[in-house]
Amino acid sequence: MKSNGWDEMGWPELLFCIAAIVVVAAVAAIISSEVRTFLWQETTAAWASAVATGIAVIFALWESGSERRRVRANERDRAAVYAVHMLAKLDQYVWRLQSASRLAYFDDLLDGMDNFRGFAGDLASAVTDVTLDHLVELIPLNDRAAHRLVRGMALVEEIRAGVAHDLKRLDAHPSWTVSNGETLSYARRLDEATDLIILGSRACKAMTLEYVKPVTAEEIYGD
Repeated sequence: MKSNGWDEMGWPELLFCIAAIVVVAAVAAIISSEVRTFLWQETTAAWASAVATGIAVIFALWESGSERRRVRANERDRAAVYAVHMLAKLDQYVWRLQSASRLAYFDDLLDGMDNFRGFAGDLASAVTDVTLDHLVELIPLNDRAAHRLVRGMALVEEIRAGVAHDLKRLDAHPSWTVSNGETLSYARRLDEATDLIILGSRACKAMTLEYVKPVTAEEIYGD
């Protein structure tokens, strides 16, 4: 993030400006008796003290605001690194989740158990190494991308738990069945979770486009 001239100025520069003003006032006092008389008045000293205090407060607030802006800029830059790193992982994860739900819709004419076991196998293959620690780093991004990603991935894990529970029941009770309607219910819930992940990953894509521009020939070969 670019800074303007005021953001780049620090306390040494400020002290130099104040010292310059003091030097100019001292020179004027030496040269002019009227200026010297004015500076020695009690009211002038009081006004000068008040003005100095006001200036100090203003610059203290400005310095605090500049520090907050620098911190936010650093947090956004850090989030961009994670966003660029996770984009491909999230795209692959979304593709596998969508495959699992779409195949369940296409296979609804099959025997209910075959459809369910196929859905369970496809869902089991939809994995990612993106963790909560990675997603937390995306909080500085806009549109609550981190929150949507966390919620979407949590819903996926809830569906996994339900499918795993049904598979255990099937192992314990071979005569028990899962209907196509139940499998399609899982698929619809998976679509909802996937939509949240897609929305969250859009922020990662936007950061990638902003921070990672296509490489040009001039960058590779020079002017």
